Amino acid sequence: EIYHVTVMPCYDKKLEASREDFYNDIYRTRDVDCVITSDEVLRMIEEKKIDIVSLPSAPLDQLFCSYDGNQLVSHDGGGSGGYLEYILKYAAEELYGYNVDHIEYHVLRNKDFKECTVEIEGQTVLKFAAAYGFRNIQNLVQKMKR
Repeated sequence: EIYHVTVMPCYDKKLEASREDFYNDIYRTRDVDCVITSDEVLRMIEEKKIDIVSLPSAPLDQLFCSYDGNQLVSHDGGGSGGYLEYILKYAAEELYGYNVDHIEYHVLRNKDFKECTVEIEGQTVLKFAAAYGFRNIQNLVQKMKR
């Protein structure tokens, strides 16, 4: 049995994770069991009086980031910590053997709701969206249902 906890920078993720849209009928489970914000993680560390500097070091996970030694350098993702760009590039390479050099976003309803696509030989093979804010996420979910 797996209990999926995610740490996210935005409090909206808590509400999103509890919605019926994020329940998988086939597996009879939620996509995420628990959402903790990065602010809450910091508060827990402070409440437990954990001295992070004195903890033993561990190697960084290479899956979603680039690093130099044990120093996190960057990841291709949105300002809220998302991984849209990384996953889009990874999916294009894995599924189609296509290397994405540049991602162009197209604003949909407002600057906080935009999409990007991967086209190969004039055909759209992948479509991704970045939606910030609950109303934009609701619009995205409705668009996907159609």
